[in-house]
Amino acid sequence: MSPEQYDRWKDFAIRAARTWFRRSRRPDTKWIVAAVEDFFDCLPDEDVVCYRNWDRSEAYPEGHKHHRVERWCRCDCRYQVGSEMPYVMPGCKQCCGKGKFPVYAHPYGIGDTYTEWETGYIHLDDTLLNQREDDRLDSLRQRGKYTKADALHKAITERYSNPVCCCIRAGMDVASEQSGGVLGYTAGDIRRMYPKGVPDWIARQWDDAEEIREAAVAPGVGFIPQVVGPSPRFEQMADTAGVWL
Repeated sequence: MSPEQYDRWKDFAIRAARTWFRRSRRPDTKWIVAAVEDFFDCLPDEDVVCYRNWDRSEAYPEGHKHHRVERWCRCDCRYQVGSEMPYVMPGCKQCCGKGKFPVYAHPYGIGDTYTEWETGYIHLDDTLLNQREDDRLDSLRQRGKYTKADALHKAITERYSNPVCCCIRAGMDVASEQSGGVLGYTAGDIRRMYPKGVPDWIARQWDDAEEIREAAVAPGVGFIPQVVGPSPRFEQMADTAGVWL
């Protein structure tokens, strides 16, 4: 990720937090914005160059202070003595020729980083519980019903985490590399984020894209997408048109 992409990502996420959740009361908009800003404050500057998408970060580049071989892994190459064309399994392009390949150091992916941040900022913050929830948790734990207590605490964590995660992940998908992780927003939601006009780097996301609709929902899996044709250009979309961020 370049510095420009990082700035776009952060700006998009904060704008989304301020715009998408104006009617939210728990958490309210102010809390969501502060949480998004705190997440970005926690990202090490030296790791930004490695971020690719929500699930993947790349190795520290040569010349970086953290660039190093982290470990050597065994690969499935089948080198035969005297063979002019040794067989190399896919994924072993970096093989040293002796059945091993290097794995270079890299930072956590943003998805894993977010999970770690969420634990400290949300899950462990008991002040987010109201009195009724606090009493309920105490009652469940005193009666040894830890599974129900954990489920209640998880539900509260998700209530606070989901809007923050949506803003951060959508921003990364638009600014860096698409991972198809955020649904439920419209072209109008994007336009309201940028009252002076949607930047070209966002509007061009839908050039040559496909229009996808929710064909079905599979329990435990999520929605099943269906391609219904080419996507219209962003400027042609109605405010009510759904966008996949």
